Parts: sequence; C-alpha cells; structure tokens
Amino acid sequence: MNIPDRSHPCWAKLAAGVPGFTPRQLALQLLFTRLRHEAISTAAKADALHAFFVKYEKILSAELQQLQGLHVL
Repeated sequence: MNIPDRSHPCWAKLAAGVPGFTPRQLALQLLFTRLRHEAISTAAKADALHAFFVKYEKILSAELQQLQGLHVL
C-alpha cells in the first residue's frame, strides 16, 4: 500500500486521534504518546506521523490496513 502524501487530510485526522485505531507496533505507540503530550500544532504532529510512516512503511502494513478499514485513508 502506498503512503498518502503529506498534504493528505488523513495525517491531520490521525494526529487529532482516530477512534478505534490501535497501533500494534510499540514504536508507533510511543510516538503517539509523545505527540499527545507535546505542545505543538496538529500540522507538526501530522508531519511527524507522515515521516514515521514513510520511514517504517514495511513494518506498518497492519496499521495501514486498519486505517483503511476505518476509512481514514
């Protein structure tokens, strides 16, 4: 599955929180926890999430499928 562009609205939705989305990868869980506690804009959080998904696309296939099933992607 291809990662959507950084400008796709799915990243802002994900940064704001998607009900029902449960990441399996510990690294992604830690990133969400860190971003939740940081006082940065939603756009900055979205950029961080996009960069993470691009870098670790190979190990995040389950998360991408889950987001597709939740109609976020």
